[in-house]
Amino acid sequence: FGVDREIVETPALICDSLRSLEEEIETIDEKEAYETALFICQEHVENTEFRLAFLRASHFDAARAAQRMVEYWNRKVELFGCEKAFKPFVT
Repeated sequence: FGVDREIVETPALICDSLRSLEEEIETIDEKEAYETALFICQEHVENTEFRLAFLRASHFDAARAAQRMVEYWNRKVELFGCEKAFKPFVT
């Protein structure tokens, strides 16, 4: 009741999910902010841990994770503008 099933993160699951995530991102037509981020801060966008955060939040559903990731960049641009959206957070 109310508890998601535990997902065992095996190396194979992670590898397959990351590959599927990339494939799903490619199928999204409207992803201008994501593509800008990829151009400006590619190392961050392609970082395995960053991508895994979206996969984990979506219970390793690559299509949902891809949508979340694209929406993440859209919201950053909406909230901070293009000038600041692609810079790292400073604490």
